[in-house]
Amino acid sequence: LIRDPHREVRIRVAMRIDAAALAALCDDEDYYVRMLAARRLPQALLPRLIDDPDREVRMEVVARLEPAQLMRMADDPEVSVRRAVAGRAPPALLARMAADPAWEVRWEVAQRAPAELAATLLGDAEAEVRAAAAERLQALRAPGQQEQSHG
Repeated sequence: LIRDPHREVRIRVAMRIDAAALAALCDDEDYYVRMLAARRLPQALLPRLIDDPDREVRMEVVARLEPAQLMRMADDPEVSVRRAVAGRAPPALLARMAADPAWEVRWEVAQRAPAELAATLLGDAEAEVRAAAAERLQALRAPGQQEQSHG
């Protein structure tokens, strides 16, 4: 039923098939089938969908991908995907993403930045990014506060 011509059948298959067999659905013509596969695929197979043509599928991949592998999605063509990457990225990747052309991505970086990176974002061209960086620095400097991400 994996190749059934009816989308609804393939959707049900994606919801019920054994996780190990989901790889066969990674090339399905329907984005929703691929998205359901991305939700259930074993971690080792998720990278197959990093370059999926549909943004929603890539968003699922970002949500589940191991943080160390997020670098592979830091240059995604969609701002929303890059912003999601910044929301989960390890500190080393945050520094790279602080130069993203989209202010929304830089704002997300500012929300989680360590003090040194947040200080550099105080000079950002976008007011929202500067404000987020200032808030982050204030939170990091609060008594008893340690550097942590906003998760």
